[in-house]
Amino acid sequence: MTDVNGLTIGILGGTGDQGKGLARRFAVAGHPVLIGSRNAQRAQEAADSIGSGARGAENAVVAAVLPDSRVVAAFHHVSAVVLMDPSVDKVDLDVLVLGDDREATDLVQALASVIPGVRGVYGGRLRNAFQVEALTANIISVNRRYKAHAGLRITDI
Repeated sequence: MTDVNGLTIGILGGTGDQGKGLARRFAVAGHPVLIGSRNAQRAQEAADSIGSGARGAENAVVAAVLPDSRVVAAFHHVSAVVLMDPSVDKVDLDVLVLGDDREATDLVQALASVIPGVRGVYGGRLRNAFQVEALTANIISVNRRYKAHAGLRITDI
């Protein structure tokens, strides 16, 4: 497994529930987190709401410190409500990680695994991310219907 100790995590557009939830989980796991937004004040307010040493900045500032970034799609289908809930110690689900760069997908799989109960699972090439995004709409419908926060678990791997 890829070593992610000491890795600083930047979340562009991190002021929404999903971004704040991920930032919270990574900060609780001991990672420095930088939340980006189009508005620096909103980014800092989101970081302050998370605590644990999270910082906020304008997206352009965050992007400038990540010039060699590689694109990976992940965490689409993880409940923001569960991520944000401090009473949830273990998030019992798998995260599909899609990308064209093996090193980058391995890194994101390892990052997913720092959240207790979460397992990162390679889900294919980046061009297939739209399929996971479409599946996410179905999971949201299930959760609305059953008043739940269900996620995915991939079996037999």
